[in-house]
Amino acid sequence: MNTGLAGKSVVVTGGTSGIGKAAAEAFLAEGCRVTVCDFRQDMIDQVNSRNDPNQFGFAADVTCSEQMCALLDRVQERFGGVDVMVNNAGVGNPCGFTTMPDEQWDKVVNVNLKAVISCCNLAIPYLTGRGGCILNTSSLGGRITSTVRSIYGVTKAGVSMYTRLLARELSGRGIRVNAVAPGMIRTDMVTQNNRHLKDINVLGGSSVMQRLGEPAEIAAGMGFLASDLARGVTGQVLEITGGKCIVQDPAWSWKQHP
Repeated sequence: MNTGLAGKSVVVTGGTSGIGKAAAEAFLAEGCRVTVCDFRQDMIDQVNSRNDPNQFGFAADVTCSEQMCALLDRVQERFGGVDVMVNNAGVGNPCGFTTMPDEQWDKVVNVNLKAVISCCNLAIPYLTGRGGCILNTSSLGGRITSTVRSIYGVTKAGVSMYTRLLARELSGRGIRVNAVAPGMIRTDMVTQNNRHLKDINVLGGSSVMQRLGEPAEIAAGMGFLASDLARGVTGQVLEITGGKCIVQDPAWSWKQHP
């Protein structure tokens, strides 16, 4: 199948690790020209050391509009515009509402939600007239409750709703807006937030597939949503969770029911 992605200009925030890195690699494999954004200069230096003419890294903090404007201007200069904006940068914090310090609360909200909205607003002029699309990274944590990632879930629920509302608002400009909602994925963030576990793989036990998801599987979903194969899809949140929420019966055990 022809995905129509070859030659497209793609920006991926949080693109040096985890899901973002996998997304950048997947878009490169489709023949895209990829700009990787990360606030860590050393990680960006690693990207640029590859000297790939179809990829470059730019150090920017997604919560800083001035830095993101500079990034988008650089993309315009180098690749002629933006066709796909992937808002993937995010942070997690394993705290409940009553235990999280105010500064941590602000950080999670600013990075996970406010920056997504800001980056979309900044990217829209670059996407308009190109049949562009926006992809946001939400989470299954935005739909189901968690006792340890309360504010994270609130921000991701906000991303999902924002995605649907923005799709309606941009329908007249020819810009599609969708999101992916991963379940438990084998990333550094998941590992760091669950350091108390002896075996990180137990986190995949409540899904139908009985395993953690892989970043490349989320990247594949992003590739589909950005492609011509999904040209009739907008305002959707694609859950990629290994079947986490298919069964809600608390008495059900996948190990007992092959």
